[in-house]
Amino acid sequence: MTALGELVLRMRGGVPGKLVGELTAPGESTVMARLAAEKHIYSAATVLPEGMRRVPESVFNRAYENGRYTAFLEAVVDEGAEINRGIAQSAFPQGAGSGLMTVSEAGVVRLVGRLADGATISHANRLSPTLGWPVYAALYGDRGFVTGRVQFDAAQAGIDAVCDAMEWVRPAGRTPPYRAGWPDGIALGFAASKDAVPASSANPSSVFGPRLPVNAAQ
Repeated sequence: MTALGELVLRMRGGVPGKLVGELTAPGESTVMARLAAEKHIYSAATVLPEGMRRVPESVFNRAYENGRYTAFLEAVVDEGAEINRGIAQSAFPQGAGSGLMTVSEAGVVRLVGRLADGATISHANRLSPTLGWPVYAALYGDRGFVTGRVQFDAAQAGIDAVCDAMEWVRPAGRTPPYRAGWPDGIALGFAASKDAVPASSANPSSVFGPRLPVNAAQ
């Protein structure tokens, strides 16, 4: 068996609850890759274990969205250039994918949906102490993937979680019209907004706004 490298993990000083590591070539100091892992600190237990805490209300609010979000995933286009990492707009979907994202009281975030090319995406991972959500979802029979880090941020108007540039890799040789794929990856924007869950006695117009007439201009 050929050794691929040596994995060295060490605690980063001044950052409690975080592990960092480096992958180096055997006998060399060249860093091939770096990794970071944050401790899981959220719990849904009635009595919190030592060191654990509740998911912040800004992310999980039982009385409002109950941890439910609508997510949108759309390829990013360079303004004025009509390309994405050198690939022309015509070579990748111009629509947006969508999905349902849920956050549990234990801090587990799940996403189920479809990308703009029709590929199904499904991923689950834990929320970090800094309200980040690491994503790596294998696609196309493990020949492609979507990866990135989504950040929850209640301060943004209308958007509650965002990642400006996920990496979306689709291999060549799949079904048209995108048979060439984008095996070197393109940038994929991600945004999610809370789904309001009104109480059964609530006035719908107070939650969703007044209903438009059937023939209202769209």
